[in-house]
Amino acid sequence: MSYTEEQIEELKKIVFDFNKRISEMNKIYGRKFTMDGHMIGSVGEVFASYHYGIQLYESGHKFYDGYKGEKKIQIKISQRDSVEVKGVPDYLIVLKIKYFNDHIELFEVFNGPGKSALPGKDKNDYRESGLSINKLSKIEVDISERISEVVQINKWQNTNK
Repeated sequence: MSYTEEQIEELKKIVFDFNKRISEMNKIYGRKFTMDGHMIGSVGEVFASYHYGIQLYESGHKFYDGYKGEKKIQIKISQRDSVEVKGVPDYLIVLKIKYFNDHIELFEVFNGPGKSALPGKDKNDYRESGLSINKLSKIEVDISERISEVVQINKWQNTNK
């Protein structure tokens, strides 16, 4: 499925509003509510599908989230300063959501072969938790090894904190 610009803007509004409600719940109930796990992962997959023209597999597909041509891609998104990656995928796209007072923005953190982000690791039984967003953003990947964009996306830089 492909998404329109209007659908993506609506998703950004929904995520922003949902985050505001979570903040309210944290204050009212004194508990730590978070938007994480499957929900935020699905949000990242939709954003990546739109920006890179990735065809998504059915939810729950083992290891990969989508493909573009012959390239199988794992998609990760974070609201924090790190991201967890399971295994070393053929291709990896890492996105970051940044919240502002009245909107959210989306950034590309990493786009390229998984081995570039996780050198020397085993494809099948390796789990890396807490990969730094800032460290990932500093890894240089040749343009020929990246998943090409179909809709421009901002690039994460350490100054985006």
